[in-house]
Amino acid sequence: MNHTSRYPFRRALAMGALLTSIAVSAFAGPDVEEGSRDAGGTPQSAKQAKGNATLVSLSGATAEGYLVGDVVDMFLINIANPAQFSATTDSNTAFNPMLWLFRLSTDTQGNITGALAVVANDNMNSTTTASKVSFPVGTQYAPGVYAIAITASGVKPFALVPTQTGGGFNQLAVFNTGQPTDLLGASQIGLAYPVKLWNGASGSGSGPYRISVTGCTMIPPGAGAGVCGDVFAGDCFVAHPATRGCTDPTCCATVCALDALCCTLAWDDLCATLAQQNCAQCTSPANNCPADLNGDGLVDGGDLSILLAAWGVCP
Repeated sequence: MNHTSRYPFRRALAMGALLTSIAVSAFAGPDVEEGSRDAGGTPQSAKQAKGNATLVSLSGATAEGYLVGDVVDMFLINIANPAQFSATTDSNTAFNPMLWLFRLSTDTQGNITGALAVVANDNMNSTTTASKVSFPVGTQYAPGVYAIAITASGVKPFALVPTQTGGGFNQLAVFNTGQPTDLLGASQIGLAYPVKLWNGASGSGSGPYRISVTGCTMIPPGAGAGVCGDVFAGDCFVAHPATRGCTDPTCCATVCALDALCCTLAWDDLCATLAQQNCAQCTSPANNCPADLNGDGLVDGGDLSILLAAWGVCP
């Protein structure tokens, strides 16, 4: 079937999927779970709270271990009312948690490129290990999509800053230090450089968690620029006819060179099939793909966060 005869069919398919997506998301619940695929430690691998509803909570579980490590979970949320925003962990969380809030940096095309530090908290007061973050009093932050992460107390995010000589990098903290009950602000490095890694070896404790939020809604379906590499574009290997493009810029460019409609109209079943046929994809770590640490069939940010979490001296 050529483009001319296929176009009306694909357009109808895309519109039908869009209407279905809107109908489903309109009734989506206000609680967002991490799900079977791990929420990683970068905006590209974060769990997206997408839908058409007020957002009430985020939930999931962290884990410890060198090959199954999952010390940080990040979510992308829409803060609709910054003055009313707060995020608080349940007091019965199985470990001593810490919350981290980031604003998102973008390139000239609107693609999300990284997470820049805003605030963090270990213990909301001296009588509990529960954590709470909100925007500091007197600051003005615009409504929009932000990233929130949860770790065990002791885990910290860092940026990689180029050295003045030698072509290397310095690993520098993106948040200021302080007492456990302080609302920690961004360091000068954190204001300018995005998070690149987490020192997972410094934390202790893991397990299920729940984060209650106020002032938030889910991210509307179809958010983002809809171009190659956009974190909202969708999995390259799975059809998502309501949006175009996909998250992997290299695979997206390869597929769209074969079928431009995948980037101009919708990423339907044909686009997903082209990705499976023309882009590298793993099926499991045991299937000649040891870099797929979380076994989801892809080598991406989720695997990188596991590798970085296990970085350091062996016990």
